[in-house]
Amino acid sequence: MHSYSWSRPAFVGGTESSRIITSVFGLSDDRFTGVPVLEDVIVPRTGITYVTGYSGAGKSKLLELFLSQHPEAHVPSGPADPADDRPLVELFDMPLQKTLSLLGQVGLGEAFTYLTPYNRLSDGQRARARLALAYSESRRLLVIDEFLSTLDRESARIAAYGFQRFCRRNGVSAVVATAHDDLAGALGPDLLITLDYNGEKNVVHQPCMATVPFEETVQIRPGSLADYEELARFHYMGGLDVPPDAFDIRVHVAEVSGKVAGVKVLSSPYPNAWQRFREFREVNEALTISRRTVVHPVFRSIGLAHRLCDPRLASRDNVYIRSALGRFQPFPLSAGYRSVEVADNRETELSAAVAELAVSVEAAGGPEKWPGDRAKAMNLLRERGVELLVGEYVQYRELGGLTPLAHAELSRVRRWFTRCNEALSYEQLWEAARPFLMAGFIAGRETMGDAAAAGSTEVGREAGVSP
Repeated sequence: MHSYSWSRPAFVGGTESSRIITSVFGLSDDRFTGVPVLEDVIVPRTGITYVTGYSGAGKSKLLELFLSQHPEAHVPSGPADPADDRPLVELFDMPLQKTLSLLGQVGLGEAFTYLTPYNRLSDGQRARARLALAYSESRRLLVIDEFLSTLDRESARIAAYGFQRFCRRNGVSAVVATAHDDLAGALGPDLLITLDYNGEKNVVHQPCMATVPFEETVQIRPGSLADYEELARFHYMGGLDVPPDAFDIRVHVAEVSGKVAGVKVLSSPYPNAWQRFREFREVNEALTISRRTVVHPVFRSIGLAHRLCDPRLASRDNVYIRSALGRFQPFPLSAGYRSVEVADNRETELSAAVAELAVSVEAAGGPEKWPGDRAKAMNLLRERGVELLVGEYVQYRELGGLTPLAHAELSRVRRWFTRCNEALSYEQLWEAARPFLMAGFIAGRETMGDAAAAGSTEVGREAGVSP
């Protein structure tokens, strides 16, 4: 541990203009002796140190002295070329799985951000991206001046909380400085150094007790689809994938200080009109599907997704989440869910045949330009679509704790799906027969136990957006 002292240097002469000013104001050499600014300020090598105080009090100089004593310390930065317009995800020299996981940990876990160049991110997103880039380069001691100074203070507190959580989980130490003195609660610094304008300092040693910003103002309440539409632009799939009027839709909202900060959309697996069939009614009564979870970018990393994933919000005993993001960031696990295989991901002879057909179609420039036998292709796509729907139905029954159907009953379900598929267009068949890979998670309200109760203190790794 090293202590730092520094005085402003004495006047050492200058140009003719400087000499004229000295003469006009009658300034003698002894008025320019060095003025102590920093005296024996100790900054540790490990943990999180937060330096604050008036402008001109020596914060930046203290960081400069610290850097001079610790050549391994790193000042996080963006791409070397300010005009670099590569998507953010391409700036990391590591496997995609690790890159997406890392971005999720710093609060940048959503598709649009992955594909946005660094120079088009907001100030808050850039701060998070710099942290991720530094970590990817094996930097474990960070020095940051003007820490989150350009952000509004609400966003700064949230970003500071996410910063300290990432650092502590990953063994990263940091010395940060800013004139703003409102981040101590969110950072929970191991050492708080306050520099006064008159050269005095106040040093406070405290345990790592960062508090979740705005936790006391968070409320989970019933909402409406209008609430989801307010945040839908932050979800990579936009609108819902089912007609809301046809399903039993339930919306829950996470409010922060009265603002809509996150939304969860839950629904029945099958349309309400299918309730007349026992096979579908049983599934609708046993299982809830999580259709959307989205958190506003400003409020990511403070545990809102964790709260919105609480299965006890559902009206049925079991909740099923399918998430493309979950393949890289299994965020539901921290909310008490367990991983399950997604039926759509299973490879079959029909899936292989459709994949082979897709190669030919894409080489031709798309379904409309493909010169092959369209009727034969549609038959294949219908068969695959029915296979997917039947496989999904069987899994729904399993996840809902229902007994498997007898062969005759399952045949009725298959015939119903076949009938539904006959109404689909060529383009719709292509979309239905080629689902993209997702991760699956299941939880029951009775299995939450301590996992849900811990949500206010241990928010888990929050990606912010799913599925």
